[in-house]
Amino acid sequence: MKNMDFDVAGLRRSVGFSQKTFAILFGFPLGSLKNWEQGVRKNISGGVLAYLEMIKFDPKGMETIALTKLSENVESCLGTLNPEQVEKRFSDYLSVVKVFSLDLYFSSLVNFYVSHRGLISDEAWVRLGFKPGLEEKFKEQIDGEFS
Repeated sequence: MKNMDFDVAGLRRSVGFSQKTFAILFGFPLGSLKNWEQGVRKNISGGVLAYLEMIKFDPKGMETIALTKLSENVESCLGTLNPEQVEKRFSDYLSVVKVFSLDLYFSSLVNFYVSHRGLISDEAWVRLGFKPGLEEKFKEQIDGEFS
């Protein structure tokens, strides 16, 4: 462990992300990120420090890599999770994707619905971003196109 003089909060602010988005996107536990930013945790491992330096050096490149890995991780684990875990994992993913592109957000939502429609309750669909009354219209449209 090294003494941490790295400005994690400054890096996060420079890329324009909330703590939650930064933590989810780059794979840090939210509690650790908060502790680093508040100075509660002063030590950081060399690997994590190197990762933070890479983000600082090329934030856009690292965002692209991290978003791709995040998407792959969400898809690869969905079959092993219960419906509540699926909703949580996908909700976290959507919260990050929405920061980058609404088109990517909606295409992710459509693709997720098509491949996992039986796993999630109607209430969960509303929590994932459907407004009351629109979820049925969306489901009918998708069911018609992909049946």
